[in-house]
Amino acid sequence: MNASVASVWELELLLLLRRGRDRDWTHDQLVRELRASPSIIGKGLERLQKAGLVVADGALCRYAAAGRHLDELVDRLDQLYRDRPTTVMNAVLGAPNAKLQSFADAFRLKKD
Repeated sequence: MNASVASVWELELLLLLRRGRDRDWTHDQLVRELRASPSIIGKGLERLQKAGLVVADGALCRYAAAGRHLDELVDRLDQLYRDRPTTVMNAVLGAPNAKLQSFADAFRLKKD
């Protein structure tokens, strides 16, 4: 299970699905609601599904945390984001990015 949110878009997607947990969403509805590109929504849904936060049934998806503890963490994240959005966004934006780190490591000079 993935333990982090990769972007502010993914955070917004997770919280939208969480707040509308009693409904099924189509990909197009999520694109319109968040005013995001289809690829951003697709990647976010894929990551959230792998993390055990979203289930997909054909063309529909919905929030479905894979356990009470995970649901409680998302609930706390939602509350923190409502209370201190800038703090949460800075934490997401400041998190290490594996692809970026790998790219940077390729240019690291080795000592002889």
